[in-house]
Amino acid sequence: MAIIVSHGHYIFTDSDPPRKPGDSSRLISTLIPATGVSNCFNFRYNMHGTDVGSLNVYLKNGSASSLVWTLSGDQGTGWKLGSFPIPGTSGTGNTYQIIMEAKTGKGNKGDIALDDLEVVSLTCSISPSSAGPNSQKSTTLTTASTASTGPPSNPNTVTCNFDGGLCGWTQLTTDNKDWIRHQGTTNSYGTGPSSDHTGRNGYYLYLESSTGQFGDAARIVSGTIQPRASVECLTFWYHMQGSSIGSLSIYIYHITSIGSPLWTRSGSQGNVWIKGSLSISRQSSYRLVIEAKKGTSYTGDIAIDDIMLVDGYCADATSTASGVTSLPSPGSVINSCDFEDGSKMCNYTNDAANTQQYSWRLTSHTSGSYATGPNNDHTYGTIMGKNFFYLEF
Repeated sequence: MAIIVSHGHYIFTDSDPPRKPGDSSRLISTLIPATGVSNCFNFRYNMHGTDVGSLNVYLKNGSASSLVWTLSGDQGTGWKLGSFPIPGTSGTGNTYQIIMEAKTGKGNKGDIALDDLEVVSLTCSISPSSAGPNSQKSTTLTTASTASTGPPSNPNTVTCNFDGGLCGWTQLTTDNKDWIRHQGTTNSYGTGPSSDHTGRNGYYLYLESSTGQFGDAARIVSGTIQPRASVECLTFWYHMQGSSIGSLSIYIYHITSIGSPLWTRSGSQGNVWIKGSLSISRQSSYRLVIEAKKGTSYTGDIAIDDIMLVDGYCADATSTASGVTSLPSPGSVINSCDFEDGSKMCNYTNDAANTQQYSWRLTSHTSGSYATGPNNDHTYGTIMGKNFFYLEF
């Protein structure tokens, strides 16, 4: 099977005969530095199909491997969030590896896909809770979920995917317009996204530009944020497509004014969701404002989705000038892979010791099998977006 290279790819293996139930394929990470503090491994998985086998994740220290996460059976359509804690004591010689293993089910409707793998300097628990190695009985879902699988929509939080409402955000009453919570395409041709950031049946917020005057603004304000670290990282996804796009800006909220923007974009940015990030250093409590301003005409819809706030700089762990690696700030990314580097696959490799005659492969299209596998990657929700791995059974 040929692998076609285009703007977005993912990894897959063909599960048609001669594949047999129980055949396995293993993907091994590069050596990851042990930080001495607890970390969290997050990833997105897609396990849809009546013949799905199992997805297992192992933590490898030297020659020893331990099962830390496992899930079996059909988990419904759409991308799901998986995570597990990495103890601070992990690592032989100050490094460790992560192994992602997929096992074939009983037939060819059992594709398993992966995207957006990252080790983050945060504590976490096993997600979903049924994926704990000691809690496995039957993990097959009886009802498929098609909602967005971005950050959780918890009430009263800054982190929000808007699927369940505005979370901790509220509309400001001192502006001219409101942000609109919406599913699917916006009402005007040639502007706005066709779906939420993840490409699923989720919600996002947008500024409707077909009404109002040039310069009219829609603003949402967060609840009060109590900093847990000296620096925090705000990430979000925005969509600004159209010939008359105005501007999108982020501010610190003051009672009498919003001051100067901390971050701003203006004009059309193309028909794609783009990730924005902003490191915020505050010693006392604060609130954030996200503002969209209308452009000159109706082709100026601006959308936002999947807001997340974590501790630490918006950057990977770095080395000091003396060459001594510093401990990562809470929330910083230690190792990540979104599969956008083509055949390099972020230095993840197929296990050469695996005697099975199939492996994880990179592609940009659907897996080619009916009623199984994802239609697109997780992050951009489009074949023009990020690459992802999948295992076809």
